[in-house]
Amino acid sequence: MKKENIGVDAIVYLNKSSLKTPNLSSEELLEIEDILVKAQLVGIKKSFEDVINKVISTTNNIRLNALSCEIRDLFYTIIYGGTKHG
Repeated sequence: MKKENIGVDAIVYLNKSSLKTPNLSSEELLEIEDILVKAQLVGIKKSFEDVINKVISTTNNIRLNALSCEIRDLFYTIIYGGTKHG
C-alpha cells in the first residue's frame, strides 16, 4: 500500500475465536502495530456484528449497505453454517 501511496486507517486481523497476533516478523509488526486491530468472530470480545449492524443501520450509501450485509452473512456462514435470518 505504501508503494502505491494509499493511506491505511486500520488493518483488521480477524480470527474465528481468538485475539492472537498475526504471524509477522517483529519488524513488520512494529510497522503496523499502531493501526492493527485484532478481532474475533466468536467469543467474549466479538464486535463484528455490532459494527456491521451499525453501518447497515446508519449509512445512506446503498453500496456500503449491500457490502456490509454480504460481509455479515459471510461471517454468519463461517460461524453458524448459515445466516441468522434465513
